[in-house]
Amino acid sequence: MPPKRKSTEGASAPAKKAKTAAAASKDTTRTEKVITSATPAANDPAQAKPDASGDTVSADAPAPAKKTTSASAAKPTAAAAKSQPAGPLLPRFTGKFDLYSTQLPFLKTKYLPKGVSQPSFAAVHKEILLYQAKDDFSMRMVLSDEGDGGLFTCNQIVNPMSEEELGPVDVVRGAAGKVKFGADEVAHAGLVGTAQGWSAKMILDERNCGCFINGGAGSVKMRRVWASEGGEELFEGYWTLKVKYSATMARKGFGRGDSYSGGFWAVRARKDAEGNEIGIEEA
Repeated sequence: MPPKRKSTEGASAPAKKAKTAAAASKDTTRTEKVITSATPAANDPAQAKPDASGDTVSADAPAPAKKTTSASAAKPTAAAAKSQPAGPLLPRFTGKFDLYSTQLPFLKTKYLPKGVSQPSFAAVHKEILLYQAKDDFSMRMVLSDEGDGGLFTCNQIVNPMSEEELGPVDVVRGAAGKVKFGADEVAHAGLVGTAQGWSAKMILDERNCGCFINGGAGSVKMRRVWASEGGEELFEGYWTLKVKYSATMARKGFGRGDSYSGGFWAVRARKDAEGNEIGIEEA
């Protein structure tokens, strides 16, 4: 009798194989079965709030404490206002995205290298682009022009009996607004809190699952944490999905379902020669 599958937390390893540096000997096909999140101690350097030096941080991310300035210093002259760059545009939660697990070792070392107290979103974004260029990713998502619906795929969401991928998962009732991230949903303790972002529900239709799967439900949310003056963006998010199995599956030793969850980084999809985004095609 096959063993019962464990709950799959953070099962968000990239779908295609890619080579990594020696320090990250596991390639991007690695599946994190269980993610154990522990909040750093108060005196841990990792508790420091991310610094924006060298990066242009989106207004959507939790804001650092405001500095007190005089009224005259705070009010720029008309000439100074004209000379200031426009800055990154507000985030657009539409289109196609490539998603990467925050638990991938080679991204964790770029985000907060050993001995460094201030995370670098720019370094994470740069590293992700190297893998994206190889068509390597953990999950993919596409959102409608209104951001209210779409599709989500992850090759770790499978029928345990046949090992066939389930889905795609429908993204429904999506909306932009204030989104809360808890301590176990962020890559850095300084990002815990509520910020402007986007969230939605997810539905796994049993008609897309094959035999003995009774569908599933979950959620997904994300927010932009970094943007460059050139328009590059990095999003942080979190997803969950509970898949229900039939009684037949339970009798065969697979239990009544599996739970998937995990944090992710997201970047906008690459474009082909014609300028079209590469990724999931909406039905």
